[in-house]
Amino acid sequence: MADAGLLATPAPAASDAEQLAAITWDPDPQCERFSLEFTSAEGAPATTSPLLEANFMRDAAVLRVFLDVEVTAVTDQLVQSGLVDRLYVVRQSDRKLFVDFHLSIPALAAVGVSGSPGNIEILLEPGGPAYEGAASFADNVVVVLPAPGPVVVPIDISGYSRNFEANTVVQVTQDGTVVAEDFTTAADWSETWGEFGIAVSPEGSGPAELFVGEFSAQDGSPRGVILDIEY
Repeated sequence: MADAGLLATPAPAASDAEQLAAITWDPDPQCERFSLEFTSAEGAPATTSPLLEANFMRDAAVLRVFLDVEVTAVTDQLVQSGLVDRLYVVRQSDRKLFVDFHLSIPALAAVGVSGSPGNIEILLEPGGPAYEGAASFADNVVVVLPAPGPVVVPIDISGYSRNFEANTVVQVTQDGTVVAEDFTTAADWSETWGEFGIAVSPEGSGPAELFVGEFSAQDGSPRGVILDIEY
């Protein structure tokens, strides 16, 4: 079990996995087990798991599992087990997917694989140091970094969204005045969540509000995450 960083992950042989078909879990309080299940191009259970890499991002209370597949039947799930609050399936710019497990209390993690069917197993048990931060959530946006509080300019913003046509707006305001604004395009929005990353350099200094999301096409109202920051 590890408390942060890259986790040792097995390197399976050539895989027949084409789709992430389901994510199931056993909420045993001593050791929670999550199973990522895959199907082949024919729709049968995959016999070998896809290539994977796992990164325990303790500064954001996220366990991220990268997958060598491009198709998913799962997009997100509210979990609310003892250790995991929710999970998201996210597309990267290269079309491959990753799964983010957002953790609710300090945990240790390990990753393994099984054969016939070829599932990926995530093991979590309580332990390790307190998390340094946590992601912020809205119905259409998840901001993984930064967390609320002090930030460094330029402000690096990363996360994923499901905004219309994948457009994601970033705006920094101080006392109602916009001091920085930009936008980017996420890697997906129609099939699953799409990853984005952007940096902004607001004018001035001091307390501010960071908005990440979109503005409604109907009435212009903001939809997304608002963070209290200071730079």
